Amino acid sequence: MHRPRFKIRIPVKLSYEQSCEAQRYINFSHLGDINCNYLDEKTNKFESKYPEKETDIFLDSSRKTCATQHFTLTVEVDENGNFIIIDHT
Repeated sequence: MHRPRFKIRIPVKLSYEQSCEAQRYINFSHLGDINCNYLDEKTNKFESKYPEKETDIFLDSSRKTCATQHFTLTVEVDENGNFIIIDHT
């Protein structure tokens, strides 16, 4: 008998610390600066240092770091009840 195989969909969300680290990487990759925002003391809001560099790709990448993403895994169950990941998308 062959191992049973299942497709499961799982949500993945970064922790706050992981999301901050991912955002710093995206900031550096797209804008060349890890800390690309500053606090405007007049408005008490964060403002972009480089608004002209904030492309749609950068903004979409930034949003994704805070979002829950879903992945489909194909798993098999072995004779000991362990899940073995076969494939993912």
